[in-house]
Amino acid sequence: MTELRKDPVADRWVIIAPDRAHRPITTSVTETGDKKGGDPSNCPFCEGFEHLTPSEVFSCRKEGSEANQPGWSLRVVPNKYPALKTEGEPALHKKGLYEKMDGIGYHEVIIESPLHSAEFSTLPVNRVAETFMAARERIRFFKRDDRITFTQFFKNHGARAGASMPHIHSQIIALPIAPKSLSEEIRHAEKKRGDLKRCVYCKIIETEIGIGDRIVFKNSRFVAYAPYAPRFAYELWITPKRHCAGFEYIDDTELSALAEIVKNVMMRINRTLDYPAYNMMLISAPFASPDAGSFHWRLELAPSISRVAGFELGAGMHINTVPPEEAARILREVEL
Repeated sequence: MTELRKDPVADRWVIIAPDRAHRPITTSVTETGDKKGGDPSNCPFCEGFEHLTPSEVFSCRKEGSEANQPGWSLRVVPNKYPALKTEGEPALHKKGLYEKMDGIGYHEVIIESPLHSAEFSTLPVNRVAETFMAARERIRFFKRDDRITFTQFFKNHGARAGASMPHIHSQIIALPIAPKSLSEEIRHAEKKRGDLKRCVYCKIIETEIGIGDRIVFKNSRFVAYAPYAPRFAYELWITPKRHCAGFEYIDDTELSALAEIVKNVMMRINRTLDYPAYNMMLISAPFASPDAGSFHWRLELAPSISRVAGFELGAGMHINTVPPEEAARILREVEL
């Protein structure tokens, strides 16, 4: 049974999900990097093998095509090996020092192309926009469930980044609780707003555009930049210029602009780092958070070109060997 357990000292929640141990691993990794894996003739994410996944909950399809049949460009399906279960209520159980609740929530997969060999950075902009549109629609759906407080859209690309399937996909997890790190960031952002008399994230965007050294690319709606204190080499943040706490409020024009900037920076990362494994993470305010007005959603990109080791795990402090100004300059100067 999936459970959420709370550390009694660190005050953070952990998902205990034994069913995840049974998921198939069809990616592999070598000394030089990630390799494509899996058999496209029997891949559950490929067109024609829709019967190998749970029934779709959302899709982009050719007119006249039927659900769970060929004719799609994108499908969203429940994860076959979920970290959370949809049935039940997130009641809190206490026993002495310890607190837990049933692992209630959603865990879904966005299959971003019917083609086994497709890469996110080479999809047309409108197809990249489909992924973010699907994420927006599913987050809006989760928000209508009173049990759900927080959602996390993310992409693990390549074995080094934690992907178990090579076919292009991303995931969404919806939870009844918000992670401690995000709650703390929102509290700090609220304090900064009191000090600055404005949103600290909007001030950062204004400052980064003014300085320019850490900007990689920008368009009319978004800015992609290396953050001032990045945890990882070549880490990038993509932030909307419009102040907005929750990704679910993004409009269709912004979806297109987001797809354009994500595709652009992914091409730069791939050409600079030779198609690395990477993680993409949406950082968005919890639903109905009282301090959400101080927050500003963002998309984070983190290439997996180094490993987190003992110091990082023990101290919670990262060592980054590439200054963000240098990383931004290198990516900015890539010829596309």
